Amino acid sequence: MLLRCYVAHLKDEFGFAYDGIRHALIPIRRAARYAETLGVPNRIRNFRLKQPAPPEIPWVRLEVVLEFLAELREKRPDLAGICALMGLAGLRELEAAFLRRCDYQPGSPYALVTVTESGAHKPKNRASYRTVPICMQASLYLENWLKQARPANGENMIFVPEGGTVWTGDALSRRLSHYLRAFRLTIRPRDLRKSFSTHCENVLRVPSDALDMYLGQVGGRSALRARHYTATIIETLARDIVQPLENSLSVLVIKNMESGN
Repeated sequence: MLLRCYVAHLKDEFGFAYDGIRHALIPIRRAARYAETLGVPNRIRNFRLKQPAPPEIPWVRLEVVLEFLAELREKRPDLAGICALMGLAGLRELEAAFLRRCDYQPGSPYALVTVTESGAHKPKNRASYRTVPICMQASLYLENWLKQARPANGENMIFVPEGGTVWTGDALSRRLSHYLRAFRLTIRPRDLRKSFSTHCENVLRVPSDALDMYLGQVGGRSALRARHYTATIIETLARDIVQPLENSLSVLVIKNMESGN
C-alpha cells in the first residue's frame, strides 16, 4: 500500500517519530475524506499507526537527590535552590527558575510556593497555575539562597544568573546538566521532578488526584484543580504529600548520618 510505503519513508529517510508521522498524514486524511464526499472510496479510513510504548523516563532515588543537593549547595547555592524545588517540591525547571519573591511565602508549618505568570515565564497549561505547600527541606535550600542573593532585579526574581537578568531554558539546562554529570548522575535536569513524583507515587502511595494537583499536571478531578488556592486544598496537599514526604526525608537523613555520609 502506498501509504505504508510513505510512512516507512518518513521513518527511514527523515527520522520521523510517531507524532511527526501523525501530523504528516493529516492533509492526506483530509483529502481522502473530501474525495469521499465526491463518491471516491476512502481506502485509508481504517489505516492506523502503531502507537509506540511510552518512553521510560529515568529517575534516581530520593536519597541520591539529597546527596546531590548537599554537594551542589557548597558550589552553587542558587542552583541548589532551583534543584531543591524540582527534586523535593516537584516544580518544573522553568517554574523554579522564574520564581519571584512575591511567589514564595515562608511560614509555619509549611512554606507556600505559587506558580503563576511572571514577566518572563508563563505556566505550561491551565492546571499548572497553583499554590502548593513545600517541605521544610526544600524551603531551607530556598532560604539559604535568599540570605545571600543579590539585590532584586526589575522582575523581582529569586534566581538571577551571573551577568544576566533572567535564566534562559537552554542556559539553565546546560548548567544543571554540567553539575549532574560532575556528580556522576546520568539524568536530565527535568528528571529530578520525575524522581520526586516517582517517590511520591511508589513509596509514599500518594493518591493520583492529589499528586496531579501538586505537580500541576492535566489529570485528576477538574473540580479540585479549580480550587488550588483554597486553604482546604492546600491543607489536603500538606496532609497527603508534604507530611509523608518530610517523614520519609527525615528517615533518609538519619540513615545517611548513621552511615557516616
